[in-house]
Amino acid sequence: NVLGAFHVKRSGMPVFCEASCSLLANARGDAGCARFDLHPELPWVRQVSDEAKCLFVTRQEWTSAEALEEHVQSLPARHFDEMLVENSALVGPPTLSLFGPPLGRGELASLAAEARSAGGAADEAVEGAFDPRAPQAVPVAAVGEAAALLRSQWRGGLRAKVVAHRSGVERLVG
Repeated sequence: NVLGAFHVKRSGMPVFCEASCSLLANARGDAGCARFDLHPELPWVRQVSDEAKCLFVTRQEWTSAEALEEHVQSLPARHFDEMLVENSALVGPPTLSLFGPPLGRGELASLAAEARSAGGAADEAVEGAFDPRAPQAVPVAAVGEAAALLRSQWRGGLRAKVVAHRSGVERLVG
């Protein structure tokens, strides 16, 4: 699973929507694309979207790391990126991250046990406290880097689980 967040300037909405329309049509036809959706943020109390910008999230599923990498390098994907940059459509760079399948209770319990046994040593490197009330966007890894990492760990078409922490991709379990 690839999740991406795009903070689009209100003035960049026409370019973003037109470029997205083209990208969606092409990406959904790419070999290995199981899903490629784009979602706008809905109004709510803690929304990120405001008078100056709109938040969009993309959700992608690919059958292999190779298929994802082919998409990232494809002409339609590069054209999408170029259109957004040339027209200054975004507030800042998009946040793109790779994720594994949903975690169940057993997997969450294992992650909790691992974190307890680590004793919070990694927390010493993290400054400040996290405030869940404040909007946060922390990229785990760039798509190209994560795709290369995932490709190196891909085993017989099985989906790998990415165990991620604030410091970035820690390990793949597959």
